[in-house]
Amino acid sequence: MAVFVDAGYLFAQGSAALFGSKRSRSTLLLDEAVVLQRLIDLAREKSNAELLRVYWYDGAPGARGLTPEHVSIAHVDHVKLRLGFMNSQGQQKGVDSLIVTDLIELARNRAIDHVPRRGVADAVPWTILGVAGSFVRAPSLAG
Repeated sequence: MAVFVDAGYLFAQGSAALFGSKRSRSTLLLDEAVVLQRLIDLAREKSNAELLRVYWYDGAPGARGLTPEHVSIAHVDHVKLRLGFMNSQGQQKGVDSLIVTDLIELARNRAIDHVPRRGVADAVPWTILGVAGSFVRAPSLAG
């Protein structure tokens, strides 16, 4: 099993769920260890499969280099940090392509045995879990 996390979406929708509206990411603090463990637990509950790894997708802030959050996540066991970029409007770009590329590579190497029936473009806006051969929307991590 592999877990695919679109961090930009996680922050946007997580803040909306917790506070009633989307908040600027700079005003939020994420406990990466707790979030990662909750996602892994959910994926195991749904699939009863062994964890291959967690893919954490995010936008890199350009010339400023990696954020402290990126450095922290990059050093967690079984987590692969995959970075797109942030455009001048602060939007992450290139993450969807990275997800698709990783799905194709995992399938080609027979590390996963199923690609979702629905188009990947339909799944990308979610914090998604590659579990039991399908994608499921992750429930609120708030509680």
